[in-house]
Amino acid sequence: MDFNSTAPYEEIAERWTAGRVMPIVGVGVQLAFSGTDAFSRPVISTLATDLAGRLGVSADEPQLTDLSEVASYYAAVFGRAALRDRLRSILNRTAPPTPLHQLIARVALKMPQVVVVLHQNSALERAFDESRHPFDVIAHQEGRSLLWRPHGTSQPLVTRPEDLDIDLSSTSVIYKPFGTLDSTDSRWDSLIIIEEDVVDLMARFLQGSAIPPILRPSIAERGFLYLGLSLGSWANRTLLRILSGSSDQRRKKSWAVVQESPAMERAFWMRQGVPIYDAPLTRFAESMCRVLD
Repeated sequence: MDFNSTAPYEEIAERWTAGRVMPIVGVGVQLAFSGTDAFSRPVISTLATDLAGRLGVSADEPQLTDLSEVASYYAAVFGRAALRDRLRSILNRTAPPTPLHQLIARVALKMPQVVVVLHQNSALERAFDESRHPFDVIAHQEGRSLLWRPHGTSQPLVTRPEDLDIDLSSTSVIYKPFGTLDSTDSRWDSLIIIEEDVVDLMARFLQGSAIPPILRPSIAERGFLYLGLSLGSWANRTLLRILSGSSDQRRKKSWAVVQESPAMERAFWMRQGVPIYDAPLTRFAESMCRVLD
């Protein structure tokens, strides 16, 4: 299986602009352009340490580093509302769109996109706003309902997955399985972080009921372009196995762009049949823009 430093940019561009590839965006996209380590583990560790400290865990005690586990303890002690408030105070810092977010929005001008975003900030939404391309946002909530923000509306709707009505031929979709932070109104925050919520969501993905019906054909018919996705999270690994696990999906072209990926993660990518490319996301964005020019 490939582990190269040069991605096949022209092939990716051809398939992406033809609607045959779907981007899967991890938190590493934001970090790669901020001078921070490209993997999400430091961010998760910082959040987990902050919550653990507020639970009274001292610095000389064994540290809990699994964010879902620590968040579950925090919610049990202080309540879900307090957890949401604390996470919002840390995560809801204005995240400007990076060149890679702008690249995705640029491709959407050529062909409407379905983009899966595995974090809660709204940098990609800002990039789409800047491009003036119509897009809807779909985010999972605790339980089985969805938040749906149709293009041009002032606030999202709470709806059932089967009730979504989107013209995918003219409108892009930003799909956020782990929820979203509303930059202007905390009432619409949705954070799938604590253990029981993540386990429930992953169970529904495994059962085939989590993905909204309107998005299932797009996901089934396309390969994937994994960008900035850390496999340090068991939920991310589970999603990768679900998305790339079928024999039909393995016959489609997919790629992962990673940087200094640990050996265990490289082995996991390879097992899923996904070629991986050791390249900074900054360079990937620059090279893709040159190909598209």
